[in-house]
Amino acid sequence: RAFFSTKATPLTAGKFNLKAKSCAFTIEMWALPTSDKDQQVIFSHGDKDSEEIIVGLAPTDCGLIWRAGNRTPRSGQVCASHEVLGRSSSIRKWWHVACVFTGSTWKLYLNGEEVATEEDRSQRRDPIKNSFCTIGPSFSGCILELRVWRFAREPAHIARDMHRQLVGNEFGLEALFPLDEGHHRIATDL
Repeated sequence: RAFFSTKATPLTAGKFNLKAKSCAFTIEMWALPTSDKDQQVIFSHGDKDSEEIIVGLAPTDCGLIWRAGNRTPRSGQVCASHEVLGRSSSIRKWWHVACVFTGSTWKLYLNGEEVATEEDRSQRRDPIKNSFCTIGPSFSGCILELRVWRFAREPAHIARDMHRQLVGNEFGLEALFPLDEGHHRIATDL
């Protein structure tokens, strides 16, 4: 089972901190887009009036662009982005998506492979404290097992663990949302 998201049914996943202490973090999830219309945000954390961490996708003439990064009113959007060619081959397919923030660089991984990097130009170093996480605020598709880590995960660890089911007590794991609860509006953190 997975959380089926429509633009009308986002899921609140509670409050936690990102960019605290060392500033580095990793967000991972499985996503299955069912639409290639409009820009879509799969994961959002923070406040768009100050700083918001986002993972999403957008259609192009030739396929889909996956994005992971942040947006602020002052700096705009700073994302590691990667285009996957072929719209029909990009939707209705499961993707493992990982957003890694090293403290100065955004990295995007698709299916265990690093596909894009972007230097953080936001000049914002304050932690995003006690902020709500929203899953699927403008996403059409399924999402499974959202993981939030308190450090920048190594590429080998992302590839090794993407198919492994976690228990919730792994070192550095800030939050784990299996997203297999059914049709609730609040996700349970293990």
